[in-house]
Amino acid sequence: MSYQPEKIEVEGRAVNYYEFLQLEAYQPDSAPKELRVSDIRKAYRAKALIYHPDKNPGDEIAAQLFLQLKRVYDVLLDPQRKSEYDRHLLSSSSKRQRVKEMDGVRKKARDDLLKREQAARDFKEQEQQNAAQYETELDRLRRRTNAAPTEPRQAPRPQPSEHPKPRHSKAPQDANSKLKARLNELEAQLKSSDTTLKIRWKRKIEDHNVGSLTRIFSDFGTIDHIIPSSKKPGTALISYTSVVGPHAVMNASATNSEKLSAFEISWANASRQQPPLVKEILELMKELASQKPSTQSSNSSDSYEAAVKLTLAQFESWTLARAQAFDQARQGTSV
Repeated sequence: MSYQPEKIEVEGRAVNYYEFLQLEAYQPDSAPKELRVSDIRKAYRAKALIYHPDKNPGDEIAAQLFLQLKRVYDVLLDPQRKSEYDRHLLSSSSKRQRVKEMDGVRKKARDDLLKREQAARDFKEQEQQNAAQYETELDRLRRRTNAAPTEPRQAPRPQPSEHPKPRHSKAPQDANSKLKARLNELEAQLKSSDTTLKIRWKRKIEDHNVGSLTRIFSDFGTIDHIIPSSKKPGTALISYTSVVGPHAVMNASATNSEKLSAFEISWANASRQQPPLVKEILELMKELASQKPSTQSSNSSDSYEAAVKLTLAQFESWTLARAQAFDQARQGTSV
């Protein structure tokens, strides 16, 4: 069983034996100094005069302290008991020091944890704020587009030709006319957001600006404008003049094009999916592009006869190329 000395309290405060006798032999975190017996007796007599019952008649607290003073005096005069008490003081002091150091370590760990949590919250709030600002900018662009005059897009006016066109049967002409009329009707309903893509890239790996983005994405169609995000670096909006451009980009991205491997690409609308109107326009373009021409060239590599022999995947690529050519021809002849 470990040594447990008698506890002494003076005016509500716990004190050790040396403090009780007002001896300066004990210092925290160090072993008590050696004392002469005469020093202990002198200190005892001074305290005894204070707490003696004759000096404090009827004072039970003084009487109790006087009894404790006598027991303390006996301990400090006994070399063996005094040595045991000194070891207890030193052990208690070391324990308090370890607890104090441990409390310091715990406090630092707790403070570090609180700082990391606060930094994570700040980062998340900043990310949410940036996302909200980016969406606000996108909505502003959409509202500006919707507020523009909604005049229907005019069908391209055919240019007069020096050579008369060969006459064909009325049935194909009527079918093509209906398809083109429907195409013009659908294109008149297009909004800027229907031909806009949202792209992201990792700036630590490779950074881009309007010039580099134009060089990469202009291969897929005519670009109307590119808007890099000022609030969220590594993000931009790319708007094309027709639906063919964004469709070609999404098609290349879906087939793991090496040219687009550094980008995350999606449609800029709320659903991040291809707008239904765009899908319908593309189907019409592909249908027009894949119509059998009236005259065939035996040496043409993209002729109708060659196309029907292609696989489904090849046919998609072929009709997309024809749609791009068809779209460029229409834009080139428009007034």
